[in-house]
Amino acid sequence: MRHSLLVLATLALAAIATQEVDAWISKRSFSFPLSPTEVSFVASSTSKRRFDLSKWSQSLKLRVSNTYSASKPHSSPMLSVKHSPPLSTTSLDSSVSSTAEKSSQNLLKRWVTGLALMAISTLWVAFGNGVFATGFFFASVIAQTEFFAMAKNTGVTPAFGVGIVSSALSFATATVLPQYHELAMPLSATLLVLWLLLTHAKSPSIAEIATSLLGMFYLGYLPSFWVRLRASDAVGLGRRSLPALDRVLAAWGPAETSSAGALAIGWTWVAIAAADVCAFFVGKQFGRHKLASISRAAGAASPNKTVEGALGGVVGCGLVACLGAYHMRWPHWRVTGAAYGVLLALIALAGDLTASMLKRDAKVKDSGRLLPGHGGVLDRLDSYLFTAPVAFVVCARLLPLLAARCRS
Repeated sequence: MRHSLLVLATLALAAIATQEVDAWISKRSFSFPLSPTEVSFVASSTSKRRFDLSKWSQSLKLRVSNTYSASKPHSSPMLSVKHSPPLSTTSLDSSVSSTAEKSSQNLLKRWVTGLALMAISTLWVAFGNGVFATGFFFASVIAQTEFFAMAKNTGVTPAFGVGIVSSALSFATATVLPQYHELAMPLSATLLVLWLLLTHAKSPSIAEIATSLLGMFYLGYLPSFWVRLRASDAVGLGRRSLPALDRVLAAWGPAETSSAGALAIGWTWVAIAAADVCAFFVGKQFGRHKLASISRAAGAASPNKTVEGALGGVVGCGLVACLGAYHMRWPHWRVTGAAYGVLLALIALAGDLTASMLKRDAKVKDSGRLLPGHGGVLDRLDSYLFTAPVAFVVCARLLPLLAARCRS
C-alpha cells in the first residue's frame, strides 16, 4: 500500500514539475549585462557607502549608444538614459538591509527544502528497488526537461522524446536486467540517430546531436547507476552496531533498509550532502582564494567558489565517509573511508561545476524554480550524477575484491 502511495506522489510531483518548468520557460527574461568597469565601479562605490547613479547612467548611455550605432549606423536617433540623482546613505542602508533580509530568507528556504528532500530521499532508499528506480526516473525526466530548456536558450533544439525513452531504458535495465545495463547507452545513441534520420526534413546539426547525446548520458544513464548499486548485494561486508542509526533502520523494516546496497547509497548521499554543506559554510567564513587560482575554467563557471570551501567539503565528506565505512565494516575502514570521501567530494565538485558551465552558457541563474531556495531539480542532482558510477564501482566491485583479499 505505501509503495503505491509513493508512486502516486511521485507522479503528482512530476506533473507539477512539468508545469513549473513550462511556466519558467514562457516567462524567462534576461537582464542587460554590466561591463567589468561598471561592476568595479558599483563595488567600490558601495564599499564607500556612496553610489552616484548619474555617473553609472552616463556610462550605460555611452555603451548603449556605441552598440546601437555599431549595429545600425543609419537608424533613428540614439536611445537616451535619464540621469538619476545620487543615492543617499539612508537609501543605501535600506537597500543593504533589504538584501540581507532576502539572503536570510533564501537560506531558510534552502534548509527547509533540503530537509524535505532528505526525507524524500530516505523514502526512496527505504522502499524496494522498483519504487527507488521509479522515483529516480521521474526526477531524471524533470532534470532533462530543465536541461533541454537551457539548450533551447542557446539556439539548439535537442531530441527531447528520445532522451526520455533513453532514460526509461537505462533505469529499466538497471532494475530488471542489470547484466545488460551497459548496453543502454549504445542502444539509445542508435535510436537517436534513427529518429533524427526518419523525422527531420533536413540534416541535423552537430550541436543538436551532441546536446541530445549529452542529455541522455548526463541525466539518464549516469544516475541509473544508483539503481544498480541499490540492487547490488556484492557490497555486503557486514554491519557494526550504531544504536541510534539501528533504531531508525529498524523502524523502516530490516528487509529493505539494512541491505548492503541501500546502506551504501544512504552513507554515500549523506557524505555528498556533507561536502556541499561544509563547502558552503567554510567558503563563506574562511574563503580567501578563488578557485580560479587553480582552474580558470572552474573560476569562470562559478566565480564565488573558493579553494578553502572546496577543502572544507573534502574534509566533511571524508569524515562522514569514514563513519559509514566503520558502520558497514569496510576493510581498513579508516583508509578506505577517507579515500572514498575525498574521491566523492572532488567528483561532486566537478558535477557542480559542470552544471554551472551549462547554466552560464544558457545565461540562466538556476535550471528551474521547482525547489525553493535551490532552483531546479538539476541544481540539486548535479553533485549526484558523476558520483553514481564511481560509487557503484567502488562499493560493488572494488571493495568486495579488497575484502576477499584481506580474508585470504
